[in-house]
Amino acid sequence: MIRSNKKGFTIIELLVAVAIIAILAVIIMVSVTTYINGAKVAKIKSDFVNIAFGMSGCFATTGTYSGCITNPAYVSDKLRSDVVDQGGAIVITESPTTAYCAGSVLPGGGNVCIDSTGATTATACIASETVCP
Repeated sequence: MIRSNKKGFTIIELLVAVAIIAILAVIIMVSVTTYINGAKVAKIKSDFVNIAFGMSGCFATTGTYSGCITNPAYVSDKLRSDVVDQGGAIVITESPTTAYCAGSVLPGGGNVCIDSTGATTATACIASETVCP
């Protein structure tokens, strides 16, 4: 019986192991990124519902939508900054006394729109309109 004194792994075996680990790392990175973007989108949508509550409260108190989005008593600075921090942007069109439309482009694509009627859609607000398309 012949015994070999060689111990350890060959360079090919090590390269295969490193390649497998690299492939698994890429798969995990893609999955994590997808989940992170999904969480950001959910947060922005939730923030827009809260913005709608604030706008409704402002209108009920003042009788107008004018200035409601920037009034921290109804829509907090933190709420507005949360949308931006998650990769969104608040776009609002308002008819000062009767209606508003607020929306954002979402990270990873898509839109969210909410208006004074309570409608929520996955479309962008149109600049001259006060209802979601």
